[in-house]
Amino acid sequence: MRRIIELTQDLLTGIPEMDEQHRKLVDLLNEVYELSAQGKREEAREKLISGIISYVHFHFDRRRVYEPRGISRMRAS
Repeated sequence: MRRIIELTQDLLTGIPEMDEQHRKLVDLLNEVYELSAQGKREEAREKLISGIISYVHFHFDRRRVYEPRGISRMRAS
């Protein structure tokens, strides 16, 4: 599969749950990119709307759980 983005070490937060969610988002973005590259524009649009947008909402709702604990910022490298 062609990939538009790779989740590299420097992009990880060190928070396992957040890193797993970031992996999922990267995978979804790459799926949309691959579908689009194959000319499957309708499938790509549907994956974008149903997959990525809803997952982004989920991700940021979960992130709010961490903010009161002072874990909202990525760790310094």
